[in-house]
Amino acid sequence: MDSLADRLIEQLRADGQFVAADTFTDPKGVAHILGRTTRTLANWRDLNTGPQWVKTYRVLYRIDLLADWLQSGGKTMKSPPIP
Repeated sequence: MDSLADRLIEQLRADGQFVAADTFTDPKGVAHILGRTTRTLANWRDLNTGPQWVKTYRVLYRIDLLADWLQSGGKTMKSPPIP
């Protein structure tokens, strides 16, 4: 059986969203999955809530952590961004 992360990757790709190395997506991809705006995600990042994210040269979300966050019922992540 496919994991939720695998199904999210499939859905993102089928919908033409950004997926990097079967691991990361961008705020647009997360907004697409969640039915929220990228501005909402930016607000959540400012409030240190929502799914965990990492900022390299751009903001990215690990798809496996997004799947974990969804499976937890979208409980607030109070930890800092992943390194």
